[in-house]
Amino acid sequence: MSKKQYLVKALIAYTLVICTGFLFAYAEFRVCGGDAFSAVVLSLPGSHGSRWSRPPIMTCEQSVRWGVADDEVAALTLTLSYGKKPNVVPDPPQSYDDPSGVHWYARRITAVESRFTLCIDVRTTLSQQAFESRYPGLLAGVVREVRSPRRLSLSDTLRSRVVLIPELVAGRYTIFPGGAMASGLNDLAAMIIGLPGWLILPVLILAPSWLVLPVFWLLVTLGFFYVVLPQRAWGWMKTAVVRASVHLRRKESR
Repeated sequence: MSKKQYLVKALIAYTLVICTGFLFAYAEFRVCGGDAFSAVVLSLPGSHGSRWSRPPIMTCEQSVRWGVADDEVAALTLTLSYGKKPNVVPDPPQSYDDPSGVHWYARRITAVESRFTLCIDVRTTLSQQAFESRYPGLLAGVVREVRSPRRLSLSDTLRSRVVLIPELVAGRYTIFPGGAMASGLNDLAAMIIGLPGWLILPVLILAPSWLVLPVFWLLVTLGFFYVVLPQRAWGWMKTAVVRASVHLRRKESR
């Protein structure tokens, strides 16, 4: 085996050991409604922060502002629980009075599907009736968009498929415990450690959601056999494929 072949095998082995985790997390997220969830996150106004945790849960916290200060939505939290334990959701929020005496109402709606559970938590100064009157159909529309996603343009589709990748990667690699500085170091470490996986990720991004897991397992299987099998075995397989294709062409020409 040449030095180049040895280096390629070493790189593939490293990718299988280190990067398979976050690549599978991304594929599973997309299969279980992640594309529609990401598209909804992008469509909501205001700033947002997202995080991924185990068992597979993607939480997005939106700071949404509508109207004036006395009729605004303070926070809209979307939680997508998916995978083998799709019903693991955070505790429902509670209503409370802030130090200035303003009463904040908490509300939750839940949509349960076979592969995921979507929770939408709202904290607002409006009562439930006032909220529905002011923003009719807002929460039901979010649920509908996740359950039955609408068609998007190519650019919006690709954007929805990549927007939450950093959260998935950072969630898989937690090396430095601590606060905000450690979080930044973890993000940087995740980018460096998972670098070989970023070369494979475009294939999973371009694959449709129903095909992304088979593509993932195909890549893992091919990589595993490339590392385990001796180089001459690939030569045998190549020869066998060439012979089979020649045999088929001869049959068709008769």
